[in-house]
Amino acid sequence: MPNTETDSAIAFFDFDGTITTRDSLWLFLKYFSGNLIFYLKLISLIPALGLFKVGVINSKNMKESVFKKFLKNCDLVVFEQKCELFTKEILVNYLRSEALRKIKWHRERGHQIVVVSASPMNWLKYWCEDINIDLIGTKLEVYDNKLSGQIDGENCKGLQKVTQIKQKYDLSKYNMVYAYGDTNGDKEMLELADKAFYRRFN
Repeated sequence: MPNTETDSAIAFFDFDGTITTRDSLWLFLKYFSGNLIFYLKLISLIPALGLFKVGVINSKNMKESVFKKFLKNCDLVVFEQKCELFTKEILVNYLRSEALRKIKWHRERGHQIVVVSASPMNWLKYWCEDINIDLIGTKLEVYDNKLSGQIDGENCKGLQKVTQIKQKYDLSKYNMVYAYGDTNGDKEMLELADKAFYRRFN
């Protein structure tokens, strides 16, 4: 339990666009599928993307359309191996130096650091484990050791970010709550914080 000035703060970071310069979901799917298959499947998703843009389908349903197209029936072991390799080979090339400096700043002060992302936890967890920070994210449904193409629970976006934060952490135990984000999907998480940073780190 935090009980000193240095360890009584917690910092929540959105991942895609905040810590990274690109959306890790599309980067991963391109890496996972290869260029040709990626673009062919992306073209087939244009109707669903159009419905999402005009608000006919929500972000969870849109994501599940993407997951079903790219990941349905993928063997979990193979998928996890790809996730770990993606983290080491691709993701490290898209990290913002300013974000890494801010994470280092919090770490030096003994603050707890948590990534809160709408992206699947499967590849984010390897990066978070490497630098020893916590993770909250979207979970993928697994059935018979294969991906179903659906989300397990809720898409970790918007109000869901706050809901999952509160389920995991008792914020009353912290003297200061920081939050960093870059889109409307981070709005509720930013409002939760004592110090909120939108598309900036200072």
